[in-house]
Amino acid sequence: MAADEGQLRAFTSAELTDMIQHNRNIALITNERGHSFRTFKTLGLRDAVFANGALYAHAKCAAAADFTKPELLGAWVVEFDKLPEHVQCFWATVYYNTGPETAVGILRRAGVEFTIHPGAGGQPCPVLEQREVQRELADSDVFGCSSTHPDSRLA
Repeated sequence: MAADEGQLRAFTSAELTDMIQHNRNIALITNERGHSFRTFKTLGLRDAVFANGALYAHAKCAAAADFTKPELLGAWVVEFDKLPEHVQCFWATVYYNTGPETAVGILRRAGVEFTIHPGAGGQPCPVLEQREVQRELADSDVFGCSSTHPDSRLA
């Protein structure tokens, strides 16, 4: 991944960019699944925070792009930044921890409603009934309506 790739640029410090461009302080790692990737060997705290921020921003952008794809979500397509913050955080973290290829499979199987719900004590909640999810999304004003609005079909 190049240091100047879209959203990564804002979080990639000059020091990190220099390391990437000159292949300095970079190691080739193979994970338990046999996938190889490049990583930094060692980083100071400041550079580590920026590198982590860049990867998280990249994961959040990948999630946001997938949430606009009807082939994944059908009628549930939504602008990512209009979802409740806990839902954005959950899915960005899923994409960050598993990578976009695995995360898209989880999204396809479970749907946007599979998330960590604040009322569930931080525990993952099972896929909710569609009506409950519609009500939660409507209450968050994602679609410009509220379940308490007299014209709401979700009330």
